[in-house]
Amino acid sequence: QMLIAYMEIHRETLEVKDLATAAYVIVQTTEALCHDAVCHRQDLIDNGKLEEQIVRFVLGYVKPSLLVKLQALVRKSA
Repeated sequence: QMLIAYMEIHRETLEVKDLATAAYVIVQTTEALCHDAVCHRQDLIDNGKLEEQIVRFVLGYVKPSLLVKLQALVRKSA
């Protein structure tokens, strides 16, 4: 419910339309990834890679155009 409320506040900036389903997908996917990493891939938690990939997943899901812009900036600075 908290994620849906947050997404409602930012609805106009998000590219996903069905906020309830999007929130469900984000929460369930994040929970599954975190659970599996705790059990089997602690290294991904320790080095921050899991967090980085979850952020990329969420951004790519709710606002893909922002992710494309960020990736272009990263490429230019590399």
